[in-house]
Amino acid sequence: MMPLRIITIYRTFTPQDNNTPKAKFESQLELIRLSVTNNTIILGDFNIDFSRKFDTSFANKNLFNDFETSLAHFGLYQHVDFPT
Repeated sequence: MMPLRIITIYRTFTPQDNNTPKAKFESQLELIRLSVTNNTIILGDFNIDFSRKFDTSFANKNLFNDFETSLAHFGLYQHVDFPT
């Protein structure tokens, strides 16, 4: 049996490492992309309102593109589809 890999993420609004929030998010996505296996669960808070994905007035709309570019080919599914 392949070991289960659990990846956790919190997309912060104020990174502590002198990065912009977008640069930090891109870095997090890259780490996830490099770490995903066939037996991975990703937990955490991306702080992206997926219900606004097609809302052109959404200030963080570019984050959807970053997410899709990095992780779309893994076929991930968002189980939580309501505000928490």
